[in-house]
Amino acid sequence: STPNDANLDDNTAWDVDAVIAAPDLALTKRDGSVIVEPGDTLVYTLTYANLGNQEATSVVITETVPAHTTFNNAVSTPGWTCVDTTCTFTIGALPAGDADAVQFAVDIGTSVPAGVTQIDNSATIGDDGDNGTDTNPANNTAASATPLSAAPDLVLTKADGGSAVRPGDTLTYTLT
Repeated sequence: STPNDANLDDNTAWDVDAVIAAPDLALTKRDGSVIVEPGDTLVYTLTYANLGNQEATSVVITETVPAHTTFNNAVSTPGWTCVDTTCTFTIGALPAGDADAVQFAVDIGTSVPAGVTQIDNSATIGDDGDNGTDTNPANNTAASATPLSAAPDLVLTKADGGSAVRPGDTLTYTLT
């Protein structure tokens, strides 16, 4: 304003512009390109990122323990919480442009049913939506199908109990 301004009320103006900003959470999963066998430990690396231009809040990764496996807490990144076969890892706030990774490990059962040729697993990442809707929900899920090498291992033993027999005697064998 100047000292000669007759109307000071018209010296201020403002404009409201919409800012287009939203998170874009992304998740990828690697199994190390391994072929596993019954009794092995399988470790998944879950890489997560916020590819958007807005911070995501209350970010959580949700994992499902695959069929024929059990969760291995000792080998997994600390912080996983499991209820039955659903496990979660709380990340919290994830600023735009940030990325990191966690590990999720499972032990494969020592025997699996006939016909099982792979361990299938998927995980998702999500947030509370407070800072906008994820701009690309298609990249919020990651899956892995890890080949499983399993075959029966049949063993047969035959025993006669150490019996001594004579001609005409009956000899009994036990097959195990």
